[in-house]
Amino acid sequence: METLLQMAQDQVSPYPSQCYNMHVFCLEYKEPIDAITADKVVKLQQYQLDPKDCTVVEDLVSVLKVSTLAFCST
Repeated sequence: METLLQMAQDQVSPYPSQCYNMHVFCLEYKEPIDAITADKVVKLQQYQLDPKDCTVVEDLVSVLKVSTLAFCST
């Protein structure tokens, strides 16, 4: 099964600032997203982020922040 992170990676914009904003949003709203995907009535458990996925997103945000600043300053 495809995780939410894998699905998001398929939809990633080639523009660092848009990609950065999407992943920052994901981290900022992690708790509500987890609550929604954990709800058995909604049947979205397959899309829950595991801790490894969150670590990858956090690392990606750090890299994208640097690249976004570099591209926007030129």
